[in-house]
Amino acid sequence: DEKEITFAENLASSGTKLIYCSSEEEFIETVFLVSTQDNWKNVVCHEKRVQEILQATNIPYTDEIPDQEEFIYITSCEALAARQGTIVLSDEQPLSVKALAMAQKQIVFGLSNQVFDDIHVAMKFISDKYKGAMPSFITAINGTASLKTPALQNIPSPTGVKELQVFFIDIK
Repeated sequence: DEKEITFAENLASSGTKLIYCSSEEEFIETVFLVSTQDNWKNVVCHEKRVQEILQATNIPYTDEIPDQEEFIYITSCEALAARQGTIVLSDEQPLSVKALAMAQKQIVFGLSNQVFDDIHVAMKFISDKYKGAMPSFITAINGTASLKTPALQNIPSPTGVKELQVFFIDIK
């Protein structure tokens, strides 16, 4: 699908690692392999269905945010905007704004049926999903946290996610 390719290209241009999975079965296998290869530790997750995936793959997690340790935060998403390469999250998901701000690495699970041409269409989808009652907190993630210097070079931001991975699951 053209919008899925556009999303992947725009997301990759922001320094985000995209992991494509052609099915839900491949997704489960890939999550396990990546977690083992990357040695995931201190995984924080608040969403029941994502916790079920972590349990199925024997990936230990907690819903407590560590005070001093680095941790990985795993969430699903509300929508994906192709033109902007944007991941949209909201407080209608069981997530923690604190964890979003403090995690050094964030992993997002996104589905092919969540990809929309641009952010306006994604926001309309969210509005329709919640029957016109927009969530009180909506955030858009466009890659890792960085600042632009006058020389137009990206430098790491003192706050925000330093590494972002998206598992993109193609569902038929």
